[in-house]
Amino acid sequence: MDTRTESGANHTPLPGAREPSWPRSQQLLVLISLLVIVGIIALAPGNLLDRADRVGYAVCHQILDRRYVIGGRPLPLCARCSG
Repeated sequence: MDTRTESGANHTPLPGAREPSWPRSQQLLVLISLLVIVGIIALAPGNLLDRADRVGYAVCHQILDRRYVIGGRPLPLCARCSG
């Protein structure tokens, strides 16, 4: 069976070949960044919904006409951003 594409290149992986991975320095940078973000959220004042509002504010425009409301409190993400 021929596994060549239209360009003629053979894409069959070699035995023992691994997918390329990120260098250790990039992995460490991503891990430290995630820990800092989680730490900031965990140490922020207020209850869980206040913290969720802060995170939602960073990624959502939070127009009140488009936000879901549960128990009289609007959710951190609007209908468009939650989709």
